[in-house]
Amino acid sequence: MGILKQRLLEREKNILEGKYPSLERLEEDPIKFEVLYTKIAGLVQNSRESAKQISASPIVREMGECIFALFTPEGDSIAFSTGLLLHIASIGSSIKWMLKNDYEEKVGIEWGDHFFNNDPYIGGAHSADQATVTPIIVDGRFVGWAAALTHCMEIGACEPGGIPVSSQTRFEEGIFWPCLKIAENDRLKHDIEMMVERGTRVPMWWALDTRAR
Repeated sequence: MGILKQRLLEREKNILEGKYPSLERLEEDPIKFEVLYTKIAGLVQNSRESAKQISASPIVREMGECIFALFTPEGDSIAFSTGLLLHIASIGSSIKWMLKNDYEEKVGIEWGDHFFNNDPYIGGAHSADQATVTPIIVDGRFVGWAAALTHCMEIGACEPGGIPVSSQTRFEEGIFWPCLKIAENDRLKHDIEMMVERGTRVPMWWALDTRAR
């Protein structure tokens, strides 16, 4: 069993028993805690505003349907940018799903890896909600996750647009990827981009959203 999976299971067990970790920094110095949190919150908010300029996907650039966040190694949220509150639980669920399904050992989680999820049974409201998570590793120590979610308007479903209202089953909803590793060493895999190009009507929107995240 991977170390992160062990930590996640232990944390969930403690929460069920009503045991919550203490916020030592908050207890020691509330002011410094708030200053630190403000800086972290500003970081994810700046990321969101930058992404809106990178992506030319209409729903991201014009409507701002995207959210950026930081998570603990176990997948608990630390800070979120502004965005739709609906998406707050979506990304953390993806991280926890990967850990519980042995991604540490069977897939590998390394610096520069990026994992893509738009399986709503894992995290998200529908397959148009596309999340990317990447590990934060400092001096060999796993310290957390950086993550983002955008609504992509073209997913290769049975009809154009990000919400195929006539679909009867999940198999008509186009791209449906459960935490797929789409990048290594911070570089998108070429074969993944080819899959999107061959499987969607406007692959440019997926490419722009993914680069923005």
